[in-house]
Amino acid sequence: MKIGIAIAAVLVLSGCGSRESQSLRSLVDDGKLPLLPVAADETIAIGLNFPKRPNESLIITIQPDGTVTYDWGKGTPPESQPTLQRLAVRYVSKTRLSELRMALSVFRPPDSMTGSILPLGCKRHLHGNDSDALVFAMPKQMPRFFHFQAACKTEASRKLQQHLNSVLNSLPLKPRDTGALANP
Repeated sequence: MKIGIAIAAVLVLSGCGSRESQSLRSLVDDGKLPLLPVAADETIAIGLNFPKRPNESLIITIQPDGTVTYDWGKGTPPESQPTLQRLAVRYVSKTRLSELRMALSVFRPPDSMTGSILPLGCKRHLHGNDSDALVFAMPKQMPRFFHFQAACKTEASRKLQQHLNSVLNSLPLKPRDTGALANP
């Protein structure tokens, strides 16, 4: 009986997550991109930029094996490679990794797409206007990007940023707990 209840709960929760992800996906690019899962061998990097520290960023990388790294980057890419300082390494279970992949699939560009995608209603602005970005990288493929831009304040951008913040706050170490943001 308990096993049946547990299975039912998982099915209900996974169905709700899928519907929520599909709803949020309609807020990406032109609103018509299909929701595609994050592949098992795909690495996801989330770069968080901070207005008061424009040449610095917190980079959270989720590896296919469940390793989550937190690095503080300094520099001004793409002109120069940022220097990275490792702040922490944590691990998530296979179950939690699957949940993270599902939640972040909302931002994943299709494999066939080059360049980057933005929230619905946002226009590409010149370099230097990104506030946060997600990079999806698979072996032997060009990485794909999702960008938030400071100049874009649409409702879609706001909802997607809320979703990203929710994912970030569900990680083993919250961005504010890394120590990177102290003494701006």
